[in-house]
Amino acid sequence: MQTMTLEIPTEALVPLGLVPPRFFQKFEELELLETLGLDARWRLQILRLRTRAPRDPPRAWVRQGERIRRTYRLERFELLESRPETRDHFFLVRQRNEGPIGALLKQVGGKVFPARPFLLRESITMASFRGEVPALRRVIGFLRSMGIPHRVRRIRRGFRGMSREREGADQLTPLQFRILQEAFHRGYYTIPRHTTLAELGASLDRSAAAVGKILRRAEIALVSQHLREALRLAGASPLPPPPAPAATILPRKSSRPSA
Repeated sequence: MQTMTLEIPTEALVPLGLVPPRFFQKFEELELLETLGLDARWRLQILRLRTRAPRDPPRAWVRQGERIRRTYRLERFELLESRPETRDHFFLVRQRNEGPIGALLKQVGGKVFPARPFLLRESITMASFRGEVPALRRVIGFLRSMGIPHRVRRIRRGFRGMSREREGADQLTPLQFRILQEAFHRGYYTIPRHTTLAELGASLDRSAAAVGKILRRAEIALVSQHLREALRLAGASPLPPPPAPAATILPRKSSRPSA
């Protein structure tokens, strides 16, 4: 698996309907933080939106939710958090894959996933994709066929040899992503839960203990990633690495004979 980061002039995305014409009059940048679900029909993602000026309080986003859903053809638009001090707002968005995005997903056959960094600004869009080399080449071929100018900025190799800190900061492993996605869709994270670790394990042909451990590592990676992002946006000190597991100290056996 490799992650490829591209630079694309944002103005080239407007005629294709990928960026609304007047989007950057009100907003400074849009960042894809996490893709929770993706198939040929729809995508479920966590987005960060930074406004150009202080916006209305969070309840205003709730009031405008229906209009925003209609304007951008969203099936779901949910405000997760607002940070007035940095003008950042975080949303859970579910959207159908139509137009060029749907065509791209059809061409790559579900073998490429969005990755970080994925950031839209007025002048330049940084778009990252994770997948095997043949699938990433199909992404390049698709952009050429659509006449979209682009430049390959960076290619990162896969997860082997990646440090814990880098893994948590950048992305999940394919196994963690698949099991986390399955748990999300089956209602493991709803309140109350609609499934159990045992039921997830049975559907994935794994033990409940193994599924629980994989989910725990995925959750740690996501929490670390978003904490680092929050600290970066707030200008605070970086998040220290997690403490190493405490060593188990066994009592030394006495050399004295027992009485």
